[in-house]
Amino acid sequence: MKKIIIFISALTIVAVGIFCYNNKISSNDLKDIQTKASFEKYDYLDLKENASVITLVKIEDDLSQENSIINYNENDPLINSYYGVRKAAVQKFYKNDKKLVDSISFLEPAAITSNNEYIHPEGYNKMEKGKTYIVFLSDETASGDMSVISANNGKIDVSSIEDNEFYDIAIKSVIDFETSNDELNLTYKKLRL
Repeated sequence: MKKIIIFISALTIVAVGIFCYNNKISSNDLKDIQTKASFEKYDYLDLKENASVITLVKIEDDLSQENSIINYNENDPLINSYYGVRKAAVQKFYKNDKKLVDSISFLEPAAITSNNEYIHPEGYNKMEKGKTYIVFLSDETASGDMSVISANNGKIDVSSIEDNEFYDIAIKSVIDFETSNDELNLTYKKLRL
């Protein structure tokens, strides 16, 4: 009888453990919420002209609830605006009208809500921790903070040039901003072949 009770107890503990583990995984999954948004689309020369900072950065943080700002309408549960505040290590400045230093933060049009929702404009891909990007930044925001210009139009994922929405701008940037960055140089050499 003792063996049966021990067996049932062990089985119950395993079942509870599996249930908790599965709920933990599902509670960590982000619900993807895409919003309708319109952004001015710039060609390469206009993008360079309108940016007060153009830089090659390595993202130092994950987009999370802690670095997401969500503003709600007054007396209403609807979201008015949202953005993430991202930290990055500067690899190289190509334009630096703001005289920024080697570690910067800037706004990204994406956020994670307290309900584990990843909210972003349609088609926008958040920047990933540890990845390298060329970003075109402007301080023409309501808060005066530096922000990526025009969502995907103002950021280039250097690790996969061919996957950038604005491929022509990505190509021109890589060629124009050839640097000593190994990842960028490999891409540059592939383009030149």
